Amino acid sequence: MDEATWRSDLIWGVLAATAVGYEVYTLRANKLDATLTRTTRRAFRVKHPVGKAAFAIGWGWFATWFMRHILEADDPIDTMLNVLKGGDDDG
Repeated sequence: MDEATWRSDLIWGVLAATAVGYEVYTLRANKLDATLTRTTRRAFRVKHPVGKAAFAIGWGWFATWFMRHILEADDPIDTMLNVLKGGDDDG
């Protein structure tokens, strides 16, 4: 495993562990208004129709992008990053 892969795995692991740790802490401390779910609901104001629409559209866009990003071999972002690094644009 090269250094860049190791470093990115470490960063994603720390972010995921931090989110899980925070969620467990809020649930155990009975701070239910501070959970990630409630915070997301507050941020998007999902009780209002515009907030619901914003969340649904945003989540739908992200889910679609992420699925295509993972499943497609010729992802334009990966191609662009490869070119910027000085590699060829063959993917």
